[in-house]
Amino acid sequence: MNVLKVMNITINETDEECVVIRLKDYNDFMFANYAEFQKLHSRTVQLKKREEKQDDVESRRIEHIKRQELREQEHEERRKKYIEMQIIQNKYNNERLRKEKEEVAETHKEILDSNPEAKIQMCRFCKKYRINPIHFVDTDGKKYLKSYNKDNQYLKAACCVTCYDEVLYKKEERRMEHTYFCNTCQSTIIAFGEDTIIKHNSSIKHKKNENKQNYDKQKTTINLELLSLKELQSICSKSSTEEGTYLISNYTKTKKQDLIKKMYDVYDKLVFDFY
Repeated sequence: MNVLKVMNITINETDEECVVIRLKDYNDFMFANYAEFQKLHSRTVQLKKREEKQDDVESRRIEHIKRQELREQEHEERRKKYIEMQIIQNKYNNERLRKEKEEVAETHKEILDSNPEAKIQMCRFCKKYRINPIHFVDTDGKKYLKSYNKDNQYLKAACCVTCYDEVLYKKEERRMEHTYFCNTCQSTIIAFGEDTIIKHNSSIKHKKNENKQNYDKQKTTINLELLSLKELQSICSKSSTEEGTYLISNYTKTKKQDLIKKMYDVYDKLVFDFY
């Protein structure tokens, strides 16, 4: 292939160095080397795709590194802010505790001066300053104790009288919430569950009182057979239904034995005002 001329031209705003050849030479070259050209083109496309894939992988790797660095930076900033807030909070708490301690010392100055064993102590539960032993020991010299849970174990530790009274108040409040009054026994029962009520109702004491009440009811039942016909009719005249009609119709024309039988059928609804 003979090159006729070398020249510089601008293609797509880019200066390119080109050559001029005969069209016949170009066609002969293309047809003679088509297979080779196709292989070269295919290889070029594959290389381009590989480069694009590598570029994409590298781009994602760089992006991942940037995101990771950003996360680490944000985490570090949050950590620094947390430390700064903790320092401010601790400073505030220390100042507050110092003032509280000074107030307690001023309030109980006479006790601290007169009792050499007295000292200011913080309660581990309410985190308030108190005077030991006045606020931590009862009149019998026993320490106030409060239960707490640690590692699923119930332990006891010394507390101030305020925390101790709070526990007693909550216990009393819970006891009152679960107090059940038995009308049969006329007594109160502390029942934290239905099992306690069932157990009480099954007790000998409850059954005795229940039997006694049933006996008293039977004992006070009026024996209609002992009443006169006029007294029976008086009871029927005062006993009516919700609609205002007599419980026993035609009671004035009913024989005594038949009337007594009908009255026993509605005995609980009869009115015994005369008695």
